[in-house]
Amino acid sequence: NHQCILDKLLIDNLNSNRVIFDLSGLSFMDSTGIGLLIGRYKKLKQFNIPSYISGASVNTEKILEIAGLYDIMPKY
Repeated sequence: NHQCILDKLLIDNLNSNRVIFDLSGLSFMDSTGIGLLIGRYKKLKQFNIPSYISGASVNTEKILEIAGLYDIMPKY
Protein backbone atom coordinates (compact mmCIF):
# COMPACT_ATOMS: atom_id res chain seq x y z
CA ASN A 1 0.00 0.00 0.00
CA HIS A 2 1.56 3.27 -1.14
CA GLN A 3 -0.13 5.29 1.61
CA CYS A 4 1.52 3.19 4.33
CA ILE A 5 4.95 3.53 2.70
CA LEU A 6 4.50 7.29 2.33
CA ASP A 7 3.28 7.67 5.92
CA LYS A 8 6.29 5.74 7.23
CA LEU A 9 8.63 7.90 5.17
CA LEU A 10 7.04 11.05 6.59
CA ILE A 11 7.11 9.77 10.18
CA ASP A 12 10.77 8.81 9.82
CA ASN A 13 11.57 12.38 8.71
CA LEU A 14 9.60 14.58 11.11
CA ASN A 15 12.75 16.64 11.70
CA SER A 16 12.43 18.05 8.16
CA ASN A 17 11.71 21.74 7.70
CA ARG A 18 9.58 21.11 4.57
CA VAL A 19 8.24 18.34 2.36
CA ILE A 20 8.13 18.68 -1.40
CA PHE A 21 5.90 16.33 -3.37
CA ASP A 22 7.56 15.95 -6.79
CA LEU A 23 4.84 15.01 -9.26
CA SER A 24 7.05 15.13 -12.36
CA GLY A 25 6.59 11.39 -13.03
CA LEU A 26 2.81 11.60 -12.69
CA SER A 27 0.72 11.31 -15.84
CA PHE A 28 -2.74 11.08 -14.24
CA MET A 29 -4.40 12.59 -11.17
CA ASP A 30 -7.87 11.81 -9.83
CA SER A 31 -9.73 12.16 -6.54
CA THR A 32 -7.68 9.34 -4.99
CA GLY A 33 -4.46 11.28 -5.61
CA ILE A 34 -6.02 14.48 -4.32
CA GLY A 35 -7.14 12.64 -1.18
CA LEU A 36 -3.68 11.18 -0.67
CA LEU A 37 -2.06 14.63 -0.90
CA ILE A 38 -4.63 16.22 1.43
CA GLY A 39 -4.15 13.41 3.96
CA ARG A 40 -0.38 13.87 3.97
CA TYR A 41 -0.81 17.66 4.19
CA LYS A 42 -2.98 17.25 7.32
CA LYS A 43 -0.47 14.85 8.87
CA LEU A 44 2.43 17.24 8.23
CA LYS A 45 0.45 20.23 9.48
CA GLN A 46 0.15 18.55 12.90
CA PHE A 47 3.95 18.86 13.14
CA ASN A 48 4.10 22.38 11.62
CA ILE A 49 5.93 21.08 8.55
CA PRO A 50 4.96 22.98 5.39
CA SER A 51 4.37 20.98 2.22
CA TYR A 52 4.81 21.96 -1.40
CA ILE A 53 4.11 20.56 -4.85
CA SER A 54 6.58 20.60 -7.72
CA GLY A 55 6.86 19.18 -11.21
CA ALA A 56 3.15 18.82 -12.01
CA SER A 57 2.27 18.49 -15.69
CA VAL A 58 -0.09 21.03 -17.28
CA ASN A 59 -3.03 18.59 -16.98
CA THR A 60 -2.21 17.71 -13.37
CA GLU A 61 -1.82 21.40 -12.51
CA LYS A 62 -5.36 22.06 -13.74
CA ILE A 63 -6.71 19.35 -11.43
CA LEU A 64 -4.68 20.65 -8.48
CA GLU A 65 -5.92 24.20 -9.07
CA ILE A 66 -9.57 23.11 -9.36
CA ALA A 67 -9.23 21.07 -6.16
CA GLY A 68 -7.68 24.04 -4.36
CA LEU A 69 -4.51 22.18 -3.44
CA TYR A 70 -2.25 25.07 -4.40
CA ASP A 71 -4.02 27.10 -1.69
CA ILE A 72 -2.67 24.80 1.02
CA MET A 73 0.37 23.29 -0.73
CA PRO A 74 2.02 26.01 -2.84
CA LYS A 75 4.15 25.35 -5.91
CA TYR A 76 7.81 24.89 -5.09
